[in-house]
Amino acid sequence: MTRAEAHRRQESVAIRRIEGDAEFDAAFELWLSVNLEAHSFVDARYWRGVAGYVAEAMRGATLFGAFEGTRLVGFVGVVGERIEGLFVRADRRGEGIGSALLAKALEGARRMELSVYCQNERATAFYRRRGFVEEAQRVDSATGEREWTMRWER
Repeated sequence: MTRAEAHRRQESVAIRRIEGDAEFDAAFELWLSVNLEAHSFVDARYWRGVAGYVAEAMRGATLFGAFEGTRLVGFVGVVGERIEGLFVRADRRGEGIGSALLAKALEGARRMELSVYCQNERATAFYRRRGFVEEAQRVDSATGEREWTMRWER
């Protein structure tokens, strides 16, 4: 896909708050599928095992979705000054959707932090290009995987 084609596709996407059970359900399904695909280094049983907790936590977060018509193609979840996750369908990455979602999450914020698995180099590079810096590294006790805490400040 050329840059012009990607730009046209991205222009057809609207960023807005996720509302209603059907949209939350779509966001949850996207959360699961993206985690299984992007974090193949984590046992799939982990993602399925925390699904109930995550579904509940998503209800308490501010979720912004990227919609093409009524179809959810990505979303970002924010709680306070923390991005809990940013997810874009694999077939829609590279079109600016993640950047648009991140911009929405940062709108009006003075600072923001997030965690990202060190093995997820694509995501780490994405956040770095947008001004996030690695602040600390730790081992996620639930998965045994190393993760970065990254911070952004205006």
